[in-house]
Amino acid sequence: MTVKTLIIGHGAREHVIGETLVRDGATLYAFMSSKNAGLEDLSQGRIKIHSETDFREIIEFSKENSIDFAVIGPEAPLVVGIVDSLERSGIPCIGPRIEAAQLEGSKIFT
Repeated sequence: MTVKTLIIGHGAREHVIGETLVRDGATLYAFMSSKNAGLEDLSQGRIKIHSETDFREIIEFSKENSIDFAVIGPEAPLVVGIVDSLERSGIPCIGPRIEAAQLEGSKIFT
């Protein structure tokens, strides 16, 4: 059985993570604010272009595609609590919850 993995983000970091996941047998889905041709290829077109901080859309896309877990790359969705929201919706994540993400997102916080 293949693991359906959602990657959130559109940069080089997310591309490399996506390559590794696909190489290890995952079925990749991508949610990004700007198109990344490499991620589009890796996910075989299973993508959504939309704001990476729109929790409602991300959760809806995840549920529509029966995502097993999500990997969040960019700082922006992390510091506003995407991991907390996804986990409350029953979708496990790789990425820090909002309190831990503040360490990266706010130099004043530290």
